Amino acid sequence: MKAGHMKHREYIIRECFLVGDIGICLMESKYAPKEYHTYLCPSEDMYTSMEESVFSTREAADKDYFGRCFEQIQKYEEKTGQPFPLPIYCFSVLKTTGDLIYLRRGMTGYYPCPLGKEGDRLGNEALAQEMNDMFGYTKAQIAAMKAGSMFGWNVPGADPSRYDEQGHYMPEPEKTEINDMEKGEER
Repeated sequence: MKAGHMKHREYIIRECFLVGDIGICLMESKYAPKEYHTYLCPSEDMYTSMEESVFSTREAADKDYFGRCFEQIQKYEEKTGQPFPLPIYCFSVLKTTGDLIYLRRGMTGYYPCPLGKEGDRLGNEALAQEMNDMFGYTKAQIAAMKAGSMFGWNVPGADPSRYDEQGHYMPEPEKTEINDMEKGEER
């Protein structure tokens, strides 16, 4: 399908993941029969589609969405020579129950992890930390994965470079004329 502007009132963006200047989106029609679209888009306009595909089931659309994410991440890694900053998944503990969960890159929400003990908050926190350490995930990566899974993958909080080594969010400093002059930048 050609690039075009989606009729955004008829669709809900269910997932959106940014890789550099490309967004990968999964949309669902608001009306029956349900229809799912996956597409690439410029990161600054989630409703302008490129390379769009249409599916009748969420499962088929999810599979295509993950394939597109994987393909764009590979292109990113080839272009930059660096690994993508977010892991495929990481482990955490559900605040309400203490159950062990895992978070998937590019997907909102969380998934139960059968490795933990139900309701054992302290044991599950230790297990999540142990597994994240075993895979070499940083606190910044884990914090970004948590933010992305809760608020979407196109928000600043889903970027691990916005966190310090302890996983604390560092808001971008406000641009002011004084800050720019101190850095030797002219307005």
